[in-house]
Amino acid sequence: MVMYVEDGRVVIEPRAHLAERIRDAVAEAWRGTGSAVDELIAERRSEAAREAGE
Repeated sequence: MVMYVEDGRVVIEPRAHLAERIRDAVAEAWRGTGSAVDELIAERRSEAAREAGE
């Protein structure tokens, strides 16, 4: 399970669900609808900020 705060609410989801969402985002970016690298960097920064309590 993964727990994080999103838009002022606590979200708990299975790691498998999180992995599926990431795979979907990468697949969408691969099709040319966005930059997979930019999305990954944004997700990592967001996760780091959540872990730091920001």
